[in-house]
Amino acid sequence: GDGLVLLCFLAIFFYYTAAIAFDTGDFDPQTEIKSMPLPIALLRVAVGLAGLVLGGWLIVANATLIAQQVGISEALIGLTVVAAGTSLPELATSAVAAYKKNVEIAVGNVVGSNIFNIFFYLKIIIFFEG
Repeated sequence: GDGLVLLCFLAIFFYYTAAIAFDTGDFDPQTEIKSMPLPIALLRVAVGLAGLVLGGWLIVANATLIAQQVGISEALIGLTVVAAGTSLPELATSAVAAYKKNVEIAVGNVVGSNIFNIFFYLKIIIFFEG
């Protein structure tokens, strides 16, 4: 029951977000999106994905190693490293958006991510524990 309620809230959040995106009226894809050749776009996506995977692996591996050397428990290591590993890409996106003066993207990224995490992952936890 609780998981279904959270899943319904997630669906409402997706609907609300889509409605805002389509109702603004001032969005013109032809002027907002820069065109680039497909090979360059694919190369950028591949490099970004590789950097994301490599950076996440480096953060998790080194944070775990440091925490083990300090003597922190495995449970605490798991909680903090997973939290940091999932939050760093969002932090990087928000930092770049703020640097480019796109405050709305930075705030929306943080708020949207937290709402999604609460409604989706908490629903999964309730499902497996219930």
